[in-house]
Amino acid sequence: MFRKILFDVSFIALFMPMSYVAAQTDSGTLTFKAEPQKNSMTSTSARLLPLLPLDQTSPVAGSHVDFSWLEIASADRYRLEVEETNGKAVLSMLLSRGVGIHRVPSSQLDAPGNLRWRVVALDQAGKSLAETAWRTLLPLSSECEIW
Repeated sequence: MFRKILFDVSFIALFMPMSYVAAQTDSGTLTFKAEPQKNSMTSTSARLLPLLPLDQTSPVAGSHVDFSWLEIASADRYRLEVEETNGKAVLSMLLSRGVGIHRVPSSQLDAPGNLRWRVVALDQAGKSLAETAWRTLLPLSSECEIW
């Protein structure tokens, strides 16, 4: 189990613009501290890629959700869209180029059913250049699960 958790954290650290610091206490407990960083990952292709949260993720109630994506060179800004599966908007945020991550309190994502999210890359005129595939967010959970 310890190896799997370490692998998961190492994998996420490769793609998410966060700095992870691991420390082991005297009792043997492993703790992690994450610090957001400015996204330095930019794709030169026109392919906009979502990073986190993963598809079919259930956010933990009372915490926050970090939405992140791999930026494309031609985009001027991005629009994060979160909606119910029937298309009713829950959240729409315009975000500057160079950010690549946006933190949302889980309370803003509290819905009776599943939600879906995507990021749309926009040019200077606001025209859509590319968009990620929709990813599903499951209803809020009361506890964190690591697989």
